[in-house]
Amino acid sequence: MGYISVIIPTYNRLPVLKETIGSLERQTLSPDRFDVIVVDDGSSDGTYEWLSEYGGKLNLSCIRHRLNRGTATTRNDGIRAAKGDIIVLIDDDMKANRDLLSTYLAAHQREDGIFIGNVIYEKNPGERALLRYLSTRGVHKGKRDFTCFITQNVSLKRKDAIDAGLFDDSIPGFFQGEDIEFGYKLSLLGKRFIYVRDSVAFHSHTVSLQKVLLDAERFGRQLLPLLVDKHPLFRKIFRLYLLDPVYILREPLSLSLQKLVVRFSMNRCVYNVTSKIAILSNSFFVPSVLFDYLIFYNRTKWISQRQSS
Repeated sequence: MGYISVIIPTYNRLPVLKETIGSLERQTLSPDRFDVIVVDDGSSDGTYEWLSEYGGKLNLSCIRHRLNRGTATTRNDGIRAAKGDIIVLIDDDMKANRDLLSTYLAAHQREDGIFIGNVIYEKNPGERALLRYLSTRGVHKGKRDFTCFITQNVSLKRKDAIDAGLFDDSIPGFFQGEDIEFGYKLSLLGKRFIYVRDSVAFHSHTVSLQKVLLDAERFGRQLLPLLVDKHPLFRKIFRLYLLDPVYILREPLSLSLQKLVVRFSMNRCVYNVTSKIAILSNSFFVPSVLFDYLIFYNRTKWISQRQSS
């Protein structure tokens, strides 16, 4: 094992894609140890033309979709076309540090697993608290399960991707929905999820609290029902049971209390006050529990509204 195929899906983001390609040209890993497959998902901004004329030092190839088909199909096409026994999935707005590929290669040679790299967001004083939250949750806190599998920057064996059945292209491709489902299928193979802190990719643009909450709302309304229907375990993963009616005499008291707290927190006035506090404090400090609550509210409010109607 020792050859890597880097797969980059892209759609109408040529300027940042060029930065991503440039970061791969500066890798410490020898260019004869990896290739790059860019899957152009129907771009109209000159992406395919630029890739077709690429004359840099990378072994770079391009797969073109005439129409936009979504990130799941795009990544699947890249995986199928890959020559490497090791796959690195990276987004088109990520700039890889010089040792990203060599670090992944060493990890695969050291042990078997699904490797999750480090993502560092562009600094923004107005979103300081949010960026601190995003950089210290999940895998950064020691969590090691399939919910940490986000394809901004990950690596796995090509065989494992094939054996897991690839990405489900029926799942809408936003807010990493298809990532989580694919990660779950990888977990069914008995694979361990391992954080590789030194495989760093830098996000080319900052994130905002408004976008994070909008993505959470879209995830809950359009995607979560599909995931729960396909894999009932996702109901527990996203704590949807806390929205069920309270049965004080038929369930543990601790569960009833949790449900009562959640029922109170789903009140619109409570949310409005909390969100205003987070917005006003975002440039300084916001407790992680407040961000947890805001995301949970937006992700699950569709269920709460349906149950109360």
